[in-house]
Parts: sequence; structure tokens; C-alpha cells
Amino acid sequence: MRWGGAWALLATPLAAHTDILLPNGGEVLVPGSMYTIEWTVVIAHNQNNWDLWYSTEGAGGPWIPIATDLPPGSATVGSVHSYDWTVPDTPSDNVFVRVRMDNTGTDYFGVSDDALFIGELAEATPRNGSGVNNLCFTSLTVPRLGTSWDAQVAHSQHPGATFTLILVYAAPATVPIPGVGELLVSGPLRFSSAVASSGTADTHSTSVPNNISFVGVTASSQGIVLGGGVLELCNAIDLVVGF
Repeated sequence: MRWGGAWALLATPLAAHTDILLPNGGEVLVPGSMYTIEWTVVIAHNQNNWDLWYSTEGAGGPWIPIATDLPPGSATVGSVHSYDWTVPDTPSDNVFVRVRMDNTGTDYFGVSDDALFIGELAEATPRNGSGVNNLCFTSLTVPRLGTSWDAQVAHSQHPGATFTLILVYAAPATVPIPGVGELLVSGPLRFSSAVASSGTADTHSTSVPNNISFVGVTASSQGIVLGGGVLELCNAIDLVVGF
């Protein structure tokens, strides 16, 4: 029994003396928000304090300080410690958090289980100005990095529809156009999409680059139906590119 216990202690990896409970991977942390990091004592030691870091480049670092010399608190095995972290504006899809148990002897480390994200959540929010436009523009997905943003323009109430368009501009607007409706986008054109009409609705699909620099980019989009000698303005959808 004595030898077995000694062998188990020697075989315990350094990271197993303390363990991060939260985050544990997959979370999306929005810059400026508050997130509570939690960790626990696995093996008790004569301890001085706790140190916390994060990395935006993976579990191997480099490590950026979050807080150092935090009070040791309870050294009881299983005791949970926490720190309220103000999330920095450092977008990344490969974020890890590390804790150090700073002891009078050997220091021990714990690292979060899997990568988490720092950045904006992808959003697609409908908007319709004063409400005069038909609600004929729907977002099927959100503009998440490395995926496609899919949206649909319905034209079942537009006899003779030949094309549907999606215009994506930099900013929202509410500009009345007599006899047509309201233009709900403005600023520089980001991109546009055109699809020949068929059935009762057309699906538009746009690739979202898998590029961290796009996180937090905002835009405003509007659906349009053409054909039958009439231009129909649909509602708008405001977009945020993110995770």
C-alpha cells in the first residue's frame, strides 16, 4: 500500500495538482464582458498564491498575464477558486487559460481542456424601418467565420418576379422612396448577390472567410425583388461577423 501510494504520487503529472474547471473549451467570450474563471485544488501544497494567464495561440503559449499573486485561499482538496476576468479585445479561435499554483516548493500548472474563442458572436438581426416594406427577407444562418451566410428572399406575392437581390452595405438607414418603400441600407457597398427567381423563394449563399480579422465586422443587408415591371424592397437584416 505504501509503495503503491508513492508510485501513484510520482506518476501524477504536474498539471494534475490543480485543474481549471471553467473555461473548459468551446466558449465564446465577448470582448469587454466579464467571465468568471474557476479552478480547483487536486493535491494540496504549502502554497503562496495563484497566478493566471491566457494565450491566443494555443495550449503551449506564449502566455499573457491575467492576474498574479492572487490570495491562496483554501488549500483543501476540491476547494474551488475563482477570478472575474474582463475579457480583452484580442480576437482568436485558439484561446487557452492557465493557472499556476505558486508554492514554497515546486509550482504546478493547470490548463483549460480545449480551445475557446474571444470575439463577437455572429448575429443576423431583422429590421424593417417604419414597417412599410414586406417581410420577404429571411436569414437562414448567421455569418460565422469559415461557414456560409445563407439568406432567402421570398417572392410568392410578387407576380412576374425574375430576379431577387441582396445588397449588403456598411450601415443601416431608413430612407423613404415614394411608391416603392424604404431603403434600409447605406454607406459603401460591401457585396451583392443576384439569383434568378424560381419557385416561391430564392436562397442566396455567401462564403464567410475563415479570417480572425473579420470578427466584429458589421454590415446591413436588404432583400429586393425585381420583375413584372415592379421593384419591391424587403426588410433589412443587420449582420455581425463572428464565432
